[in-house]
Amino acid sequence: MVSIGELRAGVERAPDAAVRAIRAEWLDAIERAFPPIPVDLEIARRFGELPALARRERRIRRTGDLLIIATAGVTGRERITHDAAQAGLADAAGVPVNLLDAPS
Repeated sequence: MVSIGELRAGVERAPDAAVRAIRAEWLDAIERAFPPIPVDLEIARRFGELPALARRERRIRRTGDLLIIATAGVTGRERITHDAAQAGLADAAGVPVNLLDAPS
């Protein structure tokens, strides 16, 4: 759910109507393709461990990113991101990472 929220924020921040429409279409496809993953006790516990790791690793500690990393780790998924810093934090947390090229 956090990823959907972050992607929706990207739609809202689009620089113009054409980009907004492309992002909205992409988000709609993602929402249809991937069911939401509820935050359960195990994910919440893992999430609670990550701020200390982020501090030790001198990484950014945005709540949404930490929750995404916790969810990926607990559910056996990889962290897919364009953000090298978040990829590094996920890697430090033992979560597989797919670091994508930055969008153009």
